[in-house]
Amino acid sequence: MQRRDKLKGRIEQVIKEIYGSIEFGMPAKFARSIDVEGKDVNMWLNKQRSNQPSDKDLKKIEEVHGYAFEWLRNGTGPEKIGKEVVVEQRDTEEALRAELKKKDCELIELKAELRVCERVIDRLIAKLTMKNKGDYKGIIGEVVKNSRVAKDPH
Repeated sequence: MQRRDKLKGRIEQVIKEIYGSIEFGMPAKFARSIDVEGKDVNMWLNKQRSNQPSDKDLKKIEEVHGYAFEWLRNGTGPEKIGKEVVVEQRDTEEALRAELKKKDCELIELKAELRVCERVIDRLIAKLTMKNKGDYKGIIGEVVKNSRVAKDPH
């Protein structure tokens, strides 16, 4: 029961800090901001044992209002997520998007090079087939001997 009362107190604190009060419809406004029903927030605040915020609800409060999940849930750690964490996360996401875009461009270039190589190989096979009159062992030997891989294995 004591954990429950402390959680209730932290939820009240959050609403007061955001809206200045827990009176006059502020719990309902808070509920809308985190996509839960007003009656749920009222039950959290009125010591309804059977209804506490779920982890999903607490994570939504963290996401929308910046209060740390661990602090909301257990009363441990920093009360709010630092702005530097949000900025760092955004910077990381942007860096990953840029890296993905770069890799996509590299992949497109490699596919184009592969198509060119396939055409060259098709021509080589056609020439070697005519030269060796169907001797596929000779054709394969010629292709390997003339390939870039055979000359430079790296």
